[in-house]
Amino acid sequence: MNPVSASSKFEIQIEGETITFWLRVQPRSSKEELRLDAQGQLRLRVTAPPVAGEANEAVVRFFARQLRIPTNSIEIVTGRRSTRKLIRIAGHPASQTAARLEAHISKPK
Repeated sequence: MNPVSASSKFEIQIEGETITFWLRVQPRSSKEELRLDAQGQLRLRVTAPPVAGEANEAVVRFFARQLRIPTNSIEIVTGRRSTRKLIRIAGHPASQTAARLEAHISKPK
């Protein structure tokens, strides 16, 4: 695996046409936003509540929309019942997907 780092803590693991990365999800937010927090961890704010998988579905839809890929290419590998999730995106050129992901990350102020 080849790590591509957007900061000291956030890493994208690339293996073939698959990327994986950890993030923290903040459900019931006032807006959707992908950013690095002050500790360098990736955070995704979603408006959906953490009820009946709605926040998980919002996570998948967010990445599908932002990266312009189908939802079935995105998987929550670990953390379906937690705010910390391991995301896997497969079936697309990994370097291109990783670059698109990094382009959508807001840096901490």
